[in-house]
Amino acid sequence: MLLGQTYFGLGRKLEGEAVRQRALRIIEKHLELHPDDARALYLGAAGLFQVGQRERALEWARRTLSVDPDDPMVLYNVACSYALLGLHEDAISCLERVMAKAPLAHCIKSGRSKIRTLIPSAAILAFRPC
Repeated sequence: MLLGQTYFGLGRKLEGEAVRQRALRIIEKHLELHPDDARALYLGAAGLFQVGQRERALEWARRTLSVDPDDPMVLYNVACSYALLGLHEDAISCLERVMAKAPLAHCIKSGRSKIRTLIPSAAILAFRPC
């Protein structure tokens, strides 16, 4: 997915699209063998969004949560997908769960209104899953 972004950034849209489609095919084949691979699912969700397959992206994001609902990395990346898809309340919910699991969460005194300001950033970062 990152190579596709690189091509797009260089103005090489056709090559970027081809690379993204190839990456999605690889992820789909991987998931045939490892259907519970949360990382493949959230990378795939971001990729599906990038190629305009919003409904499948949402399906994969939800599937990711069903596989590993408590992993902070999963929650963060699903929040990014939700933000891109316009599901801001769901994104906020995931981010709140991440904050609750963060090692320094007890030091963070941010309320829901502050988390809302993270949504645009989360949407941007969704193109760079961890």
